[in-house]
Amino acid sequence: MDVFWAALTGDALHMGIGALVAALSLAFLWFVVVQGIWLWCSLRRARGALKRVAAQPQPDPRPQLAQVFAGRRYIGLWREYEETLHAQRSETDIERSVQAVRATVPAESFFNGELIVDARLHTEFFKHLPGIFTGLGIIATFSGLIAGLQSFDVTAIDPEALKQSLGGLFGHVWNAFMLSAVAIALAMICTIIEKLVYASTLHQTAGIAAELDGLFKAGVGEEYLSRLVASSTEGTAQTKQLKESLVEDLKALLTNLTEQQIQATRQLSMDIGSNLESSLQEPLRKIADTVNVASRDQSESAGRMIENLMTAFMAQMRDTMGGQMGELSAMMRQSAEAVTQVEASLRTLVGDMQRASQSSSEGVQAAMAELMTSLASHERQQSEAVGNAQVQMLAQIQAATDKMAAAQESTSSRVNSAAAEASDRISAAAAEAQRASDQAAARAVQLATEMGETTLGAIGQLESGAARIADMLAALDGAAARLGQSGSSLAGVQQQAAGLVGQIRDASELLRRSSDTVAASSGSLAKASAQIELVSGSMASEADARDASLREVQAAMLRSREAAEEFKQFSGLVTDKMAEAVGTFGDRTVAVLDRNLVSFDKELTNAVDSLRQLMERLAILAADRVEA
Repeated sequence: MDVFWAALTGDALHMGIGALVAALSLAFLWFVVVQGIWLWCSLRRARGALKRVAAQPQPDPRPQLAQVFAGRRYIGLWREYEETLHAQRSETDIERSVQAVRATVPAESFFNGELIVDARLHTEFFKHLPGIFTGLGIIATFSGLIAGLQSFDVTAIDPEALKQSLGGLFGHVWNAFMLSAVAIALAMICTIIEKLVYASTLHQTAGIAAELDGLFKAGVGEEYLSRLVASSTEGTAQTKQLKESLVEDLKALLTNLTEQQIQATRQLSMDIGSNLESSLQEPLRKIADTVNVASRDQSESAGRMIENLMTAFMAQMRDTMGGQMGELSAMMRQSAEAVTQVEASLRTLVGDMQRASQSSSEGVQAAMAELMTSLASHERQQSEAVGNAQVQMLAQIQAATDKMAAAQESTSSRVNSAAAEASDRISAAAAEAQRASDQAAARAVQLATEMGETTLGAIGQLESGAARIADMLAALDGAAARLGQSGSSLAGVQQQAAGLVGQIRDASELLRRSSDTVAASSGSLAKASAQIELVSGSMASEADARDASLREVQAAMLRSREAAEEFKQFSGLVTDKMAEAVGTFGDRTVAVLDRNLVSFDKELTNAVDSLRQLMERLAILAADRVEA
């Protein structure tokens, strides 16, 4: 002990570490050992009380359990668990006494180590206390080593001084190891005690939860569910039986009631019919005669009015459409004449093109024939006079070339004049067709406007006639209303209003006949409208024909334009071919002349050489003869 005290008080750091270890040890003794033992005893007593309550079975042990947990720190857990208990009461008893108490959740959900033991013993802190002790022991060990090394004199040579230095070093090391050993021993002791206390308290807590689960049976939800299924099945069967019995009873009841109502209604109808037939026959006959006379007069007046209206409308349409259709026909004839002129112009253009092409080909053929003739004569005259032949050949080639150029120029001028004339004629025809088309379009617009105004006027007259007919129908409706009022008054007098329906149906039949007459008049009006639609259709067909004529004129102009383009392309092609032919002919002619001139030069050279040799020989012979 003296050695430990000396090691503890030998250094300020060691004293601090010792004080910290002592404080933590005291806290462990109070919070873990003392509180754990007290908690273990409390849990043990509560568990014993629960066993005594379980030994005395009773329907509702909750009051006894409340006394067991009263005054304890975990009384709140019991109250929360008590709220989850379900009391089953008697269905036959008037007071509905409690038969049993059932558990809906396990008791372990409330009585467990996390809620009872951990919070009371501060387990989250003290389970790390052994590690803290071990760390303090390690710090004490290294601090003692460092202090001993600092006090060691490395320069000491004297054995006594060296011994004293080593003694101080070993003393510091010994003190450090003593503190470390004490800290490690405390760590092991704390670990053993903490685990023992914690395990014992958890055991008692689990025992309390098991005792509570033994007091209250679980599975109340499944039991209630099975009861609900059984009651639902039984209710379905009873409902089905009740429905069948109600259907049979209601069927018999409604059958009897319907038969009685049919008999009563039949008798009432017979009585009402006989009474009304005797009382209303004469007044209704007079009313029917009056309605027939009024309907006949109104139908005749409506027919005359509609006839006059349609006569005036047709006369106006005839006056309007006659002149306009004549003008439209004249415009269409002008369009046809313009198209004819375009066609004639195209035919003239094609003829001019054919003649120009024919004259061009004839000129080329004549020039080629003349050229070939000149070449043949040149070949015949070549052997006679080379110099004259060459001059004549060049002259003939020049003449042929001039003729071909003249022919080509005349052909080009004729083709250009024909194309210009055709273009002028096509332009004139197109302008004429455009003017005719514009006039026809303007006239068609004017005609459509006048037709619309005339149609609107006729429609207005028809609307006025329809308004008059509507007034007549309104008058008939008023008469029918007055007839209904007179019938209602008669029915009120007789107090049998239901029987008036049959006689009023006859009056409605008479009114329906009048309406049929008016409908016939409306049919006549519909026929007139149909005639108007036919006239409009014919005008539309005329407009379509005019559009078709305009499209044909446009197509003819398009074809003439395409023909002009084709003629232009053909003229260019002919010109290119002629230029190519003339160039080829000139090249070949030059090549032939070159070959002939070369051969002529060779022969002339040979002849001159032969003549010179001959003259030399003659000179030699003459000299020989002179010498001889």
